[in-house]
Amino acid sequence: MRKLLAAVASLVVLGIGAALILPSFVDWNRYAPAITRWIKETAGYDLTIDGTIEAALLPAPRLRLIEFRVAGGPGFTTRDLVRAKELDVLFGWGAVFSGHFEVAQIRLVDPWFQLETLADGRRSWTPALPVGAADGGNLASRSNDGRGETIRLDNVFIENGRLTWRDARSGANTVVERINARLSATSLSGPARAAGEAAIGTLFFAFEGALGQLSASRPAAVSINVDIKQNLARAQFGGSLDRDGTQGQLQGRVQIDGANLAAALVPFGLKMSGGGSLSAAMGQSFVATGALASTARGLVFNELSLQLGDARAGGGATVTFGAVPAIDMALAMTHLDLDRWRGRPTVPAQAAAPTELALPQAVDGTLDLAIETITLGGDLIRQARFNAALNRGDLIVNQAAAQLPGGTDLTLSGQLTVSGAAPRFDGEIEAASDNLRVLLEWTGLDVSGVPADRLRRFEGGARISGPLSRYEIADLEFRLDASRVSGGIAVAAGPRLGLGVDLRIDQLNVDAYRAVAVDGAPAVVGKQGFAQWLGAFDANLQLRVGSLTMLATPMQGLAIDVTLFNGDLAVRDVQVDDVMGAAIHASGTMSNTAQSPRMAAEVEINAPDAARVLRAIGFASAQVIGPLSFAGRLENADPGEIALDKFALKLGPTELGGTARLSLAGPRPKLTAGLSGGNVLLDQFVGPAVLGSAVLPARAMAGRGGGVTAPAAAWPRDPFDLSALRGIDVELGLACQSLSFRKYRLDGARLVVRLTDGVVEVPQLSGRMYRGRFEFDGHMGGRERLELGGRMTLADADLREVLVAVADIETVGGRGNLVLDLTANGTTVADLVSSLAGEATVTARNGRLDGYDLSAMNRRLKEIDKPIDIVTFVQLGLGGGSTAFSALEGRFHVDRGVARTDDLKLSAVAGEARMRGTIDLAHWTVDLANEFRLTEHPALPPFGLRLTGSLDAPRRVFDIDRLQAHLLRRGDTAVPVR
Repeated sequence: MRKLLAAVASLVVLGIGAALILPSFVDWNRYAPAITRWIKETAGYDLTIDGTIEAALLPAPRLRLIEFRVAGGPGFTTRDLVRAKELDVLFGWGAVFSGHFEVAQIRLVDPWFQLETLADGRRSWTPALPVGAADGGNLASRSNDGRGETIRLDNVFIENGRLTWRDARSGANTVVERINARLSATSLSGPARAAGEAAIGTLFFAFEGALGQLSASRPAAVSINVDIKQNLARAQFGGSLDRDGTQGQLQGRVQIDGANLAAALVPFGLKMSGGGSLSAAMGQSFVATGALASTARGLVFNELSLQLGDARAGGGATVTFGAVPAIDMALAMTHLDLDRWRGRPTVPAQAAAPTELALPQAVDGTLDLAIETITLGGDLIRQARFNAALNRGDLIVNQAAAQLPGGTDLTLSGQLTVSGAAPRFDGEIEAASDNLRVLLEWTGLDVSGVPADRLRRFEGGARISGPLSRYEIADLEFRLDASRVSGGIAVAAGPRLGLGVDLRIDQLNVDAYRAVAVDGAPAVVGKQGFAQWLGAFDANLQLRVGSLTMLATPMQGLAIDVTLFNGDLAVRDVQVDDVMGAAIHASGTMSNTAQSPRMAAEVEINAPDAARVLRAIGFASAQVIGPLSFAGRLENADPGEIALDKFALKLGPTELGGTARLSLAGPRPKLTAGLSGGNVLLDQFVGPAVLGSAVLPARAMAGRGGGVTAPAAAWPRDPFDLSALRGIDVELGLACQSLSFRKYRLDGARLVVRLTDGVVEVPQLSGRMYRGRFEFDGHMGGRERLELGGRMTLADADLREVLVAVADIETVGGRGNLVLDLTANGTTVADLVSSLAGEATVTARNGRLDGYDLSAMNRRLKEIDKPIDIVTFVQLGLGGGSTAFSALEGRFHVDRGVARTDDLKLSAVAGEARMRGTIDLAHWTVDLANEFRLTEHPALPPFGLRLTGSLDAPRRVFDIDRLQAHLLRRGDTAVPVR
């Protein structure tokens, strides 16, 4: 470079001589060949003047070159070393009258300096001098004898300059534009000063520097100050330049500081906008200091100290110049308090934009950052390590690791590519936690409702790949507590989140993770409605669970395949291989989930053992023999209503079908159903423990021959729970071939049931029972006590079948009518029976009374030819046989569970019978007196039979005292009765 300056000085010398010898009107262009030859011989450069040469003596010595070029040496890719639009040199008058050059001013307009360094070290600005010219003509070589010091440059102005430097050794290609500077030098060996401004790419800066006296014996002092415009950053250097032959070495200390690191990095290609802790941190003031030393390939920073806000780090760095400059940095920190950065203002809330990240492509580098502890969220992150490399705008993360709260080790590695159309990350993540709930609480999630023994052990990993706006989590494998999960997740970010989930879980107990109540209040997991939550994103879910427990119900082989798009849910398949002994299959759709959901689903349930299913869902009966099958369509065409259309249910021998509606619009849910079927067995739905004991005592239900030995325990005394009646309203209509419960069967049944605000009304229950017509209407309800009332009519029924079914009595035959009009109230079954009140009326025609043979007694009295054995006589009439009757009628008055009759009368051809007494249902006892008269012997006094004791096994006592006395008076009795 000094030789180049010497060439300029030679032109100055030539100009001074010409100005002194020739007037200004001389045509200097004629001497252009001689001038260029003299420059070649003196400085070793090839000068080409494309324009004109002007010289003048007055008002001051002056030389101007218009449009000239200075060629570089052979073998370089750039032909011109310097080309400029104008060189204007103004000399001081001392150059005329003294022996040294005083350059008052040099103005260089639009210069372009094209510098180049070859791989062998040759530089384009080093001239090739002719033999013998190295010591003679080159002014720069004369500095050792003192004559080179006679050249003085007071004011050198560069206007709109440009400099390019290609270094084949490192591959660097540096371009500096818009150079406007002022330089001054006492001599070609210094001291020198420079100040001005220039631009590198989009980076516009002002500079100021000073260079001391260049000498082979001692270093020259150097100071440089650079200010990036708009107050982005400032750099200061103070040190020395040590001449080492042709290669100088720069050493000293450097400091770079600024008010906003994020803004200062933008011109270098790193952009970050939006909110968050990272944006807040990058927006703080920064200071970097260190010891700088230049090498043949770049710069080395030792004793590096970095400060960002109140955070400090130390380490070292190297800068290597090449086709793409490289910065390699290693830093270490003792502690970083991120909590102090959280909440720092970044951009106004109304102007906040999504976070954007752009990595520099004009520089490569590596960063190895180690932080012992980080405070974040009130807890410590330990042993944080970040090792990454920047290559052509792509970030390769070799390792990002840390120990998070809860004994959690997290490791991430991969490559972040930002050079394409969209940023992309490809890498792997691994995590292991000894206490996951501590980690989740640290992130801000409330898991207090989850049982304390859950969310403990976690370990797993996955591979992440794809652009940041649409990436995949593949090869997902992790273990949570006792569950193992595998599969993959695809995420599409944007204004509307999209998820693709394909997961397999070996076992999962959902109940173990259900929120628990705190202080007796039910726990609330989330307040946002499920439907609104579904409307917030799109998803495709494929889930398989080997073993699942939910709502205390174990399931095997759960498979779910659903799609959620724009608020519409399409259920392609939901299948359970085994839940309570049944297999379930469902498919359907749910539309407009965010506003007013509409659902339509086809459901199928099949089980080989219906009894097992009924027991599992709480029905006591286990008498169903055969399979269970169900098929129907669920939909909610109207808001707040769910419909079950055209369903078919087969439960062993029971078949039902019809439609049902569940309305959720009122104060309580309301179920409306219209059903039809074949033979409906209520035993399959309501077992003995639920309803059977409410109809008859346990021993009475055992069937024929039973007896009650402990009357006080005959009726259940467990209090009723009436809360279920107030939870829903029901309107049910049923038409079926038969309706059966244990021994009771109603053929051609028609049933209407209404449940409203805890009150059950049965306006119709009709059909044929015991070959007669059956009708019933009644009601049931109450808040604290259950109140019952109803009227039952059984017309033209087979009395024998009725009495056998109700009381196991087989002594009456024929057809008759039975009317019951009863009420009851209480909190237990025993209370209901004890409070039973009302009337019961029975009428019959042309029947038969078994166990009584009044006709035989009439015949025996007609055939008397010897004294009668009274015992044999009574046993003949009341110990067997039967009596046909023409009418049976009477009424029972019921009060407090006791049925009393005074007018039950049986009329027959052979005689008549009257019954008086009570039936105590509460204690399951009977006390009835039967009085018989013989029609063909009107003078014969009546005789009787009294029934006492257990209702289903009464004791029989004959009342024949009056009959015996009468026969003794007649002399018809041979043996007295004792």
